[in-house]
Amino acid sequence: MKGCFKGCAAIALMMIFLSVVAGYFLWQAKPKIIQAVRTVFDMPEHGKREYIDQHYGEFINAFIEIEANVDSVEEIVESVETMDVSDQILFFKINAEGKEWTPVNQSGWSGVSSTVINGYGAGHLTIDGESQPISIYKQDRGWSHIEEVIIYFVHPPSVSTDQKFVE
Repeated sequence: MKGCFKGCAAIALMMIFLSVVAGYFLWQAKPKIIQAVRTVFDMPEHGKREYIDQHYGEFINAFIEIEANVDSVEEIVESVETMDVSDQILFFKINAEGKEWTPVNQSGWSGVSSTVINGYGAGHLTIDGESQPISIYKQDRGWSHIEEVIIYFVHPPSVSTDQKFVE
């Protein structure tokens, strides 16, 4: 009976010790946890799905249709390169087969900070020393030929966003 009591007491003490240690590490990570939660709830309007679908949905849908109707990644890249993307897209990257392609990469930008939740998000690029807000579409599932696509759209969109994106 004494052995069982000692074993249970040791287990209880170990659980208390582990709870204190876990609590300490959570307390140390508190600023990062708070920032992550704030980021989720404070997503800028131009990073929300509804906004991106409204302003850039035609292009995204055209890309989805291209991806579903071609036989290779090279065909997808070629189709994107021939699409009229005007100045609405700063960056477009496709990852597949262990490689990456960038059919659109406007020059002159660097440094990206971003938040993406469920494939939609917002961030900033540094362009000529100025911070440029962007809308982001990032999808890594549901594709036939590719593993991931990342698109940085200009924010705010120019008047030409209402144009039809065609192949």
